[in-house]
Amino acid sequence: MDLRGLALSVGSGFIEDPLEIAAQQPPDWATLTEYEQVKQDCQLKAFARLAPQLKADFPQTPLCISGDSLYGCGPALTICEHNHWSYVLTFKPGRTPSFRADFQGLLKLSPDNRLNGTLPDKTAQCFRWVNDLDYEDDEGHRHKLNALPPNICFTDLHKGGAPLPSDHGEQAL
Repeated sequence: MDLRGLALSVGSGFIEDPLEIAAQQPPDWATLTEYEQVKQDCQLKAFARLAPQLKADFPQTPLCISGDSLYGCGPALTICEHNHWSYVLTFKPGRTPSFRADFQGLLKLSPDNRLNGTLPDKTAQCFRWVNDLDYEDDEGHRHKLNALPPNICFTDLHKGGAPLPSDHGEQAL
């Protein structure tokens, strides 16, 4: 059995901390923006609560955390780095504007950071990346990140090389 690419959930936690909710009034969720802010805050707090338990349960296991753009921020990066975990995260425009600007500038200066390949179904791929990007979060912690652009080139060679849609507006860290 080939286990490459296998992803397993090794822990879970409640998004809302029952102790915090009991200690305060529930937030006013009158607008979607307020709801999203509360939801995101709860998810990051749940990750912060889950991380020590994961480290205790799997102290020698090399973990790789996978997350969406919510986790592409200082607190989540610090937790991963503190625990010596790898991570693959996405980030959206606006979430980390200075990081995105540095990335876009350095990508233009890194033309050799390119890997081309063809899948068995004749889909051609072109990956580009930037290594060792410096990122300073809102709390002044410094991080070194590697990044891939969202517009990885996918071409369907069966259809005369027409590009396939691939820009989802997010980038991988």
